[in-house]
Amino acid sequence: MSIRPVMRMGLRPEQLLELILGVTGKNVERVEQILRGGSVAAGGFRYWWEAVELAESELEAQLAAFPDAEPGRAFDAGRCTLVVAEGGTGGSALAEFGAEAASRRRAFRRRSFWDALVAAVKEETPSYRSYSYARRGDLYALELMEGRREMLAEEARQFGVGDVRTQAAALGSAARLVYVCGR
Repeated sequence: MSIRPVMRMGLRPEQLLELILGVTGKNVERVEQILRGGSVAAGGFRYWWEAVELAESELEAQLAAFPDAEPGRAFDAGRCTLVVAEGGTGGSALAEFGAEAASRRRAFRRRSFWDALVAAVKEETPSYRSYSYARRGDLYALELMEGRREMLAEEARQFGVGDVRTQAAALGSAARLVYVCGR
């Protein structure tokens, strides 16, 4: 038997839509289905509400307030807040490196691991993947060749602090880095 704590909270309609979009993307039919169903699992939590019936035109108008993917959008490393190391074909996240944590420097070091992640995209520009509502940013993917993987894992061990060093081992089996850049 498992016991889960239940917490009651109020969400504004746009917060609920943002939660749902993180799961479905801008798929009007799927969003409509989830609103009618009154339940969604997101971020390790399950959310419930009274069923909501919206006309398709009303839902489309509300969804228009959220950003769309822009494949022509140029990559800007200065907007990046997170880098996710992904595995092979499934694309599962092996490790995540937040800008704040990865920017911390070890004693007597001039570089941080975040500097190494930014340097990786100076050699090769990542390709636009999509917009992530769950991560609130554009996703850019950089495929990793064998030598680059080992070099990044070593730089994480050398320059990383705390969790960055702990997660460095995952870089050895990463297929790509996904840069999350806020708008």
